[in-house]
Amino acid sequence: GKPGKRLFFHNQLQRNIHQGLQGFAAQILDGVFKSGFDLQVRLLLHGSGHFTIFYGNQSIIGGINAVDFDLYGQINAESAGIKQISGAGGQLDFVLGAYLSKGGKSFICLSSAMKGKDGQLKSRIVPTLTNGSICTDPRSTIQYLVTEYGMINLKGLNTWQRAEQIISIAHPQFRDELIKDAEKMGIWRKSNKR
Repeated sequence: GKPGKRLFFHNQLQRNIHQGLQGFAAQILDGVFKSGFDLQVRLLLHGSGHFTIFYGNQSIIGGINAVDFDLYGQINAESAGIKQISGAGGQLDFVLGAYLSKGGKSFICLSSAMKGKDGQLKSRIVPTLTNGSICTDPRSTIQYLVTEYGMINLKGLNTWQRAEQIISIAHPQFRDELIKDAEKMGIWRKSNKR
């Protein structure tokens, strides 16, 4: 038969799961399910599943949010520039633990853009992390990046390939600008797709 897709929840989260999965998180899970992965999802309380839980386990899927990420694949999940808005918690543990588990996959999931306080749409994919922002996850640890425009796998890609793939899941309104930024940074080649 077809591989099953089951969803498991930590007991303390069951009563809040509907609220917690509304909106973007539910769309991301739906997109991952539609991608053909045979998934078993277990939502854990933050701090209950650090690296040691993943080490040696099989097929752990880690789905984590972020504030923004840059064209190199560096993830900021803690600050808006120099303003601290969150802590690292166990994010890097989840990213590495899921990736290093046998058959595991690590996902960073976020919307491609957001509305700023001024009401203007702003890209969450930036050329380089904003000055003062914290690099929660270095580029060498990132496997899958997911926005509403697609899912990419950055493992094993060089800098130019990473930039191309990342721009492909950016909000369409910002893609040309990101290409220009990548050209200025020397990480966009004529062979890259437009």
